[in-house]
Amino acid sequence: SVRQSELHIAGQPVMPVSFPTLAQQWPMEVLRFADGKSVETISHGQGKILWAADPVEFAEGYDALAALYRFALQSAGVKPAFDGALSAGVLAFPTVLDDAVLYSFSNESFSDQPVDIRDAVSGGHIKFTIASQRGAAILFNRKTGAVLAAYGVAAGGK
Repeated sequence: SVRQSELHIAGQPVMPVSFPTLAQQWPMEVLRFADGKSVETISHGQGKILWAADPVEFAEGYDALAALYRFALQSAGVKPAFDGALSAGVLAFPTVLDDAVLYSFSNESFSDQPVDIRDAVSGGHIKFTIASQRGAAILFNRKTGAVLAAYGVAAGGK
């Protein structure tokens, strides 16, 4: 039974990992590496396995899990779909098509939120404010970044 632990990822600050009471009662196993690391990368065939000592997915909050997933994506050479940041309540779903990039947005927060990002594939710039509990969509030309179509506030509507 582990209530509190720490996630050590090379080059990042130590992240506290806390487990809720319910997770502490589950029959879970944790692994402790001999060298004290909390994350290990193991080569397997042509790939790699990223192994965390603690079941970070069951931890309270998302900070440690997000840090671990960011590390995994960076280690795998996966580039971000867009530059910029979104508030915690806004979700952006880019879909790369043959000739276009489609972004769909969802604001799951109870307040209006700014969106200001640049698509990494087309170079298209997206800047608008998405209303609380609303969605929007933008379709970019994949080569030029020109807006081909838009829905919701992204199109100037409400």
